Amino acid sequence: MAYVKVSYCQNADSVIKYAFREKAPEDPAHGQDCPAEDQGAKNAFAAVRDLHNFSGGIQALHVTQSWSPEESKKLTAEQINKMGQELAGRYFEGHQYLVVTHTKDEHHHNHIIVNSVHTDTGRRMTDKMSHIFKLRNISDHICRENGLSVIDGDAKQRRENAPDRAQKIDRYHGNSYVYAMKDRARFARHYATNFDEYAGYLGAVGVSLRLKEKTITYFYEDKIKGKRGDKLGREFTKEGLGEVFKQNRELFAAKPELRARIRSDWERVAGTRGPALRNSGSVLLDGRDSSNGDGNATISGTSWTRAAGDRYTPSDDKLRNCIIPIEAIRSARRANVLEFCARNKIGLSINEKGKRALDGRAYVEVEETGWTNTRNKTKGTAIELAATHGNLTYLQAIAKVNGMPSLLELEKNFGQVSRKFTSFHVPKRHDVAYPAAMERLGRFLTSFGSNADAADRLLGSEQAGVGRNGVIRLFPKNDNKNALEFREDENGQWQNKRRGRFKSPFFSSRGSGESAVLFTDPKQYIKTRGKELFAERNRKSGILVLMEPNAEGVTDYLKVNPHVKDIEIVTAGPSKPEQGELDFFGNLKSRLKGLGVNVRLTGYEKALRRRGPELEI
Repeated sequence: MAYVKVSYCQNADSVIKYAFREKAPEDPAHGQDCPAEDQGAKNAFAAVRDLHNFSGGIQALHVTQSWSPEESKKLTAEQINKMGQELAGRYFEGHQYLVVTHTKDEHHHNHIIVNSVHTDTGRRMTDKMSHIFKLRNISDHICRENGLSVIDGDAKQRRENAPDRAQKIDRYHGNSYVYAMKDRARFARHYATNFDEYAGYLGAVGVSLRLKEKTITYFYEDKIKGKRGDKLGREFTKEGLGEVFKQNRELFAAKPELRARIRSDWERVAGTRGPALRNSGSVLLDGRDSSNGDGNATISGTSWTRAAGDRYTPSDDKLRNCIIPIEAIRSARRANVLEFCARNKIGLSINEKGKRALDGRAYVEVEETGWTNTRNKTKGTAIELAATHGNLTYLQAIAKVNGMPSLLELEKNFGQVSRKFTSFHVPKRHDVAYPAAMERLGRFLTSFGSNADAADRLLGSEQAGVGRNGVIRLFPKNDNKNALEFREDENGQWQNKRRGRFKSPFFSSRGSGESAVLFTDPKQYIKTRGKELFAERNRKSGILVLMEPNAEGVTDYLKVNPHVKDIEIVTAGPSKPEQGELDFFGNLKSRLKGLGVNVRLTGYEKALRRRGPELEI
């Protein structure tokens, strides 16, 4: 399965330079009627343009051909490059082109750069949408010929299977709400046993439906224009839903006690224990289907013959037997967002428009009833905020907001529905206002010689927090539970201690070469990088920043970066290393010797700026 996209370049040299700069030394490259190297290809492309009196405009087409992580693992770099040559050769006959393969990311891919001027005729290719469709068809044929899967369906289905980076670009072009809506629909279909329940779950999380004889249209929040189910993917169509409803009925029927236990928990939360539930839906409490079973225009007992143009809303009577009580979802959606922020110490401030907004996220405006991301036009309630804040699934967020731990049993028995879209990231916890947090963190940074301007990057990246008592916390990447804590004593000295166990590094990035720079303390890295913290600049050397000296952390980095053969450990200062650094160096050197990885000690100036003497041990 290959995802193909096309862009048009008015400067061929820049994209050629990028392709060769980003490739690993072992990644293959092929040149058709041009050298397979940077400067030679630039000169060859320019010579053809000059020959045919090219006067300006599009100099090159840039085609990206990318494979899924699963198929990337099955294919060699040479096989991927060969398929890129096949694609370019079949479509761009008579044009110069480069095929440069990149394998640094989990999505292995080809960069195919084509001179827009035909070598013999001088005819120029134009910016037409037809190129992308023809290239995708040819790419699909090549995948089939090589025993690989293809992306079926239309452009929407292709986008669903695109690499994360391509999906993020698509969201910036105004499609964020589509991804948010699909997450909610995945949640609904995972726990629905018929269409009534599906529509009920969606309505409870802010998505309404319109039914026609053969189609479903989805409407996000208060949007007037909807999205057809077949445009979102087969899983959201009539046929796809019917299959999953049948599977859910069989799964839920095997756990009849679970539905009753969750209902009892909800009645406890709601403060009422009403009369016994009536079996009025199409699925009884034991999971049996009570529909007529005639199969005419129905899915799981629900009629699809609704009046055209109507939004479908099932009656509460038909939702009485949902395995997740509908009223529990509605209750979580009605929860006061401001109170949720206060309970979870999520900082709020007033933005330049005079609206209440998240600290450090002035574009996320917050009210009692919900929040709005003014950048990507997505909306949500306490459910989505809880999911984002705690990195939770929708079900876990509903359980948290309502205080219903019984809901989590559904995930234990039937699996999780992960979210693929996050509208924004809630800044890591700091109990003081954002300006005060910036000032306090700036003081901490200057105490060990770093630039105070780095405070904004640290808070914005959610890897630092400031407590009301003045404590500074540095968090590992994607971890808000464990931290290094720093407290200032009466002498103005910062004392530190570890809170929790570190399973991930403070920061890591992959370089294009065989070397990596290792920091055993986040402060060393912060001091060296300053405002360029976490910048994913193109570097020959990779970077690994540990929360503390930990040989296992280095081993984990090498597992995903097996090309690294040389590691420089950055010491705390430019002169003599401390005894703890020497002990860690000796242990790591012995541990990695059998893997063919050389380990050295160096001062931080030499590691990243290539200055200062190397420390020989």
